[in-house]
Amino acid sequence: MSTYHDTLDAIALCISTRIPVILWGNPGEGKTSMIESAAQRGWHVETVILSQSEPSDLAGLPVVSPRGDVVLAPPAWARRLAEHDGPAICFFDEFRPRRRPCRPRRCAY
Repeated sequence: MSTYHDTLDAIALCISTRIPVILWGNPGEGKTSMIESAAQRGWHVETVILSQSEPSDLAGLPVVSPRGDVVLAPPAWARRLAEHDGPAICFFDEFRPRRRPCRPRRCAY
């Protein structure tokens, strides 16, 4: 079983080699505190709370470009990550796979 610091070191290695990391576990197992520890190391962290987000919060909002076509404007958190020079983490917190929406039965008249 790895220790907290071993896991943080593994995350650091992945960040330095640009390998995506998934911290998967039940609520209360320390995923958020692990990322907060990364921020204390001086890494730039942007947290997106997925349970409180809409698709436009991730993809961006449609805007009309100077050429007249519609493009998606990147969200502020994505711009901050792109502009940051140095190690950075985009932490998607509170990921919960959604069930397919229930369709009401066809009404019989």
